[in-house]
Amino acid sequence: MGNKKSFKERVEKTNHWLVAFVSIVVVLFCIVAYWNSSCYNRIFEGYSDLQQYYEAVKQCGDDMKKYLTVGEEEYLNEYKLSMLRAKTGIRDLLENPIMNDKWRFHLLKNMLIEYEGSVQELMEQYMKNEDAASYRSYYEHFLKNERLIQETATNYYHIVTETMDKQKSKLSVAQALTYLMIIITSLTILFWTRYISKLFYHTISKPLQKVLESIALIKQGEYNLEMEPQSSLEMEEICVALEEMAGKIALNMETQKEKAELEKKLAKSELKMLQNQINPHFLFNTLNTIYCMAEQEGAFDASDMLLKTSHLLRYSLEMQNRLSDFERELNALEYYIEIQKKRFDDKITFHIDIDNDKEIKKTSIPAMILQPLVENAIQHGLKNCVKDGAVTIQIERQGHRLIIRVSDNGQGMSQAELKQLIENDYHKKDGEGLGLYNVVHRLQMYYQDFDVAIKSDIGEGFEILLTVSA
Repeated sequence: MGNKKSFKERVEKTNHWLVAFVSIVVVLFCIVAYWNSSCYNRIFEGYSDLQQYYEAVKQCGDDMKKYLTVGEEEYLNEYKLSMLRAKTGIRDLLENPIMNDKWRFHLLKNMLIEYEGSVQELMEQYMKNEDAASYRSYYEHFLKNERLIQETATNYYHIVTETMDKQKSKLSVAQALTYLMIIITSLTILFWTRYISKLFYHTISKPLQKVLESIALIKQGEYNLEMEPQSSLEMEEICVALEEMAGKIALNMETQKEKAELEKKLAKSELKMLQNQINPHFLFNTLNTIYCMAEQEGAFDASDMLLKTSHLLRYSLEMQNRLSDFERELNALEYYIEIQKKRFDDKITFHIDIDNDKEIKKTSIPAMILQPLVENAIQHGLKNCVKDGAVTIQIERQGHRLIIRVSDNGQGMSQAELKQLIENDYHKKDGEGLGLYNVVHRLQMYYQDFDVAIKSDIGEGFEILLTVSA
């Protein structure tokens, strides 16, 4: 799958970039919004502070005049509070960072100080002499300072207005920047939404449609799928799984087809076997007739051979492609050996050696396994034997393994001849060979763990060793 990324990974990566970008824009937007809000607030605070200053100075004058007229301490205290408000207003104006021409506000502060000084002088004279004529000049000086401050109001309101105009241009730029960031953020989100939509279509929706089409083909019996390369890991895995499933279905269908053909052939074979059952019966009846005739005529050897041949033939026909056991196999082998003894007289002797006789005889084994091995020893191992030939059949158990050894003392053959004979025999179901094809094939079908070994050399005879887990 190489460097392909999953749909989840792509979306997560895009989300990371989007979140980072939107976070930056939001931070900038907050900074600009805070700056705008701060500027507006400071402008209105400056206007409010200036208004507070002039109103407080006017209130100071009114309170002082009332105090001088009626002499009540209450008005003096009101004057002090109004003076404090005036000082607070001018102080806030001087501390306001957006106000231009701060030196002008320092002048306004100095005028307030001068005004407060004139009030102090007036109060001192008033306290010394209650005669109005004695402090008139101080009173007029107080009125003059108050009037001078009030006359500056227009100019200073104009100064604050100019400051507002200058800040307004900056606020317009900030506002335009805010709109631009909103537009960029909206376009980014729109682009991201479009990208995710296209990504979903190309990596999920479109490939999924192809998968559904492939499933429809599978339903129609088309299993040879050629899936296109996918751009995401998820769909790649789905396509690979679908191809594997189609392959398994195709293999299963082929297996079912072969099984059906085999069952059809088997049915035909069984029918043919049923039709030909008369042939074995006819043969057995004929052999029995000849056996009876031989008995009546006193040909006891001939009758004995006919009887053993009949038993051997019946066993081979009845147990064809069926399971038997070592006891019946050995009985059939005895019939075969007795027949061969009549044939070869004393040229060949046979030895059967079974370890743990009772246990082994009850062990299941495919029918007609031992006789072909002994026949092979006679035909190939002892074919040129004129006397003292020997065939040995050994069966023993070693743990869970059963070992069958059939050997002869014939002249043997070279390793090259043995190899060629074995190779030819394993590719022939019938014919002149070692006769191992059918034996090995049936043992492999019955035993999961099976092994065959063949040993021979010039002058060392011939040995076939079969090992099975039983």
